[in-house]
Amino acid sequence: MHKSIYERHKFLAKEFFIHVLCWCPFIFSEVVVTGLLRDHFNSFYFYLLFYTLNISLFYFHAYGVKWMAGRYRRRMFILTPLLVATELAVYTIVSVTFSIFLVQVLKSQPEGGLKLNFTYYVSVIWRGVYFMLYSTGYFFLKNYLARQKKEMESKLEISRLQNLVLTAEKDFLRSQITPHLFFSTLNFIKFTAVKNPDLAEDAIDTLSEIMDFALTSNNREFVPLITELDQISNLVTLNQMRNEGKLFFHCKKEITDPEIPIIPLVLLTLTENLFKHGNLSSPEHPATIEISSEGNKIIFRSSNLAAKSSLERDMGQD
Repeated sequence: MHKSIYERHKFLAKEFFIHVLCWCPFIFSEVVVTGLLRDHFNSFYFYLLFYTLNISLFYFHAYGVKWMAGRYRRRMFILTPLLVATELAVYTIVSVTFSIFLVQVLKSQPEGGLKLNFTYYVSVIWRGVYFMLYSTGYFFLKNYLARQKKEMESKLEISRLQNLVLTAEKDFLRSQITPHLFFSTLNFIKFTAVKNPDLAEDAIDTLSEIMDFALTSNNREFVPLITELDQISNLVTLNQMRNEGKLFFHCKKEITDPEIPIIPLVLLTLTENLFKHGNLSSPEHPATIEISSEGNKIIFRSSNLAAKSSLERDMGQD
């Protein structure tokens, strides 16, 4: 909570500094240009009072319109002229009051004297409209930037959620392939280590490559297709080791671009399911996998006999 308050105060201070930085050159240029053109500069109190009034009108109009837009959106066309008329009336009264105060109290006589005539009131009203127009532009600019920021935050949030979903999907895929392959291979290594240490060592090396890929790919959104194909080859090799080369399996690849990006573990999981749930012991009906690429599209086809346990389960459901 304290951090949130600190960040809020920091943001307000930064915004205040930016506004001051924008007003200073504006006021300086107006004072200098007007003074040089008229060959006359008014008193410090004149500039202090009237720029305070003008800046107050600027922000009052901007936030007044914003408040009405948020609360009375459907009646904006009626309320906006009333707001403008009220603001101009109050602005004119305060301007006259300041002018009289400067002349009678501070003895600051403007060039040509104070003349409350038609020209004076027109110039005052125009000055008020001038700052209200700038204020309206500021209002629309601020709303536009706020919408852009909100849209950007929304896109970032959507992107973050998509990354979370993608990570969850990859975790799910990894959780599917890892336990079955890991424990069945460990059992194979356990019984092979005594009879054939070299084969057991090869199995360990191949398994470690697959497991390393499954773990490290979790931190990557995409991987090159060639790396996934390498792990499919390792998976086939490992299953052939476990079954003494008695699995009948064909893999056909037609890849135009081996570096095409792909979500990791998808093809590896599909291949693992073929070994896990398929019957690959029939030479007349070998399992097949066809992997091809067309531009940015990857095509994966597989066919195999169903394992006996699967057939029995399906017959039991019928």
